[in-house]
This record gives sequence, C-alpha cells and structure tokens, in this order.
Amino acid sequence: MTLPADRIGDKGQPYQVEAEGYPDDGWNVIGWAETRDVAADMASSISLAPSCTKVRVVCRKGGHVKERSSD
Repeated sequence: MTLPADRIGDKGQPYQVEAEGYPDDGWNVIGWAETRDVAADMASSISLAPSCTKVRVVCRKGGHVKERSSD
C-alpha cells in the first residue's frame, strides 16, 4: 500500500532513527529528525530501553549510517 505524501510520518526529515530489539525483535524505525543532533539525542534516549541492543541514525539523503551499541 502506498500512502499519499500528506500521510507519511517523516514529512521530509532526512535523519531516521532505528533501534534493534526495541520495541520488537530486529531493526525498528523509531522516528525521524530534521538535524543530526536531534536524531543523536533521540537515539541516545532510546538506547536506554531495556530490550534495545543497538541504535543507529541513517541519513536518508546521503546514505550515511552512524551505529552504536547501547550497552
């Protein structure tokens, strides 16, 4: 199913925050951010979840990934 542009959650924000093990097994999209600093803050907060094993910030425009373990 393809959603219309006005129903997509990221609203053009280039940084995507993903977590492994939270809230479900495997990699999950947690949210999007307009700046790398905001995405890093979001990833840092999510990394504190008990089941989270890794977090990463993906720049969807450039394809760059910054990943770190949450332990």
